[in-house]
Amino acid sequence: MHAYATNAKDRETIPLYIAAISVMAALLLSSVVKNLQWQVPWWLDAPSVMGFYGIFYQAFEKFFLAVKVR
Repeated sequence: MHAYATNAKDRETIPLYIAAISVMAALLLSSVVKNLQWQVPWWLDAPSVMGFYGIFYQAFEKFFLAVKVR
């Protein structure tokens, strides 16, 4: 059976963990920007939870789901 054809519980919980980590990363970035008193341009939506989610999800797929099927 292929890894992508399973109904494992990991396929439900891992995106939730990535979402929680994304929220924490967005809050951390927001506090760092405020503490350094940086002015973020109006056209840059920072921090963005969905941006962090996309970055973390792509990194997860690239580094942890890289399974070679022969």
